[in-house]
Amino acid sequence: MNKPILIAKRINKMTKVDVFDNTRKSKVVEARSLLVFILYKYQKMKLQSIANFLEENGKSSDHSSVLHALRMFEIYLKTNKRLGQRLTMLTKNIRDADNIAKKEFIKLKVNYLSDTSINKMVDLVDTMEQKELNEL
Repeated sequence: MNKPILIAKRINKMTKVDVFDNTRKSKVVEARSLLVFILYKYQKMKLQSIANFLEENGKSSDHSSVLHALRMFEIYLKTNKRLGQRLTMLTKNIRDADNIAKKEFIKLKVNYLSDTSINKMVDLVDTMEQKELNEL
């Protein structure tokens, strides 16, 4: 079984909805948006490939609806904390991902850090950068 279908099945199991249902119910739309986000950001699938994948599995779709789902994901994250928890559960093996996916993971997580944590992170990143510059 290929990776996208495995991810979709895990999301279906977690959310107790079918991401391939042709419906606009918010639970399904948000779960489908989670799938699109992971396929695009972590699996590096192109928008049209994601649309084709959704079509092949019974969900009418095109690249523009996939783009909309991708753009809406961060809005859904702000209103649905469980969606962020599910993303973390699905991407917890981020160490296996490439650096681009890791950067996306960090960008997303920074939005939920306290000011104190952000300040610590800034200091840490600055120290790491200085160390690397000194090694040049």
